[in-house]
Amino acid sequence: MGVDLISLLNHRIPFEGKTLAEIIAIIQPKLDAMELDNQGFLLEYTSDWYKASPQQRIALAKAKATRWQPLIEDPRYYDFDTSDSKTIDFDGPYDLRLSFDPYTILSFSPPYRYRQWFGLQHADGTEATAVRNEWRRYLRQVARTFGGDRAIYLADNAHPLTTYWYEDKALEEVEQQMRAELGEPKKTFREVYEGENTDYFVDYFSDIP
Repeated sequence: MGVDLISLLNHRIPFEGKTLAEIIAIIQPKLDAMELDNQGFLLEYTSDWYKASPQQRIALAKAKATRWQPLIEDPRYYDFDTSDSKTIDFDGPYDLRLSFDPYTILSFSPPYRYRQWFGLQHADGTEATAVRNEWRRYLRQVARTFGGDRAIYLADNAHPLTTYWYEDKALEEVEQQMRAELGEPKKTFREVYEGENTDYFVDYFSDIP
């Protein structure tokens, strides 16, 4: 079973004491006003992912006008207003999806395996740094839209970093916990790719324009 990438962003959304309707009213206008910086890249990536026909590419190109939509679950199975674990997902253009809770924003993209993300390559084996940086620009834009400034890349499926995904605390506190338990984060993606399972990277996006 593969180990998927978990991209967590920090935010400053005031969840406390808010109903689902109030949280949606805070998040959705900001998402809809967020003019994605790299729409061309997102269109090309999504088109290639689906091996889109010319007609499908036209439909995908129109996706930039798509509003973000909250995914409201059946209250018989999950009720945000009464649950102790509050979370709301939004679907957006180019098959993007974000999940918000009181502590972090989970981005379902980039859609890579954990190790693949840190050693990202083109089909010919050359490094795909530019592709990774486009995804990082998207993550940076989402984080900044909601008052955040960083991402931490974790892994699922019982990877040693999985446990930090389930911490009910702000991402800044998770980062401090990881520093205390695992040591300092690595400074490059390559170091994580070539290192141990407990090596990790805190992305402040400082090296991308």
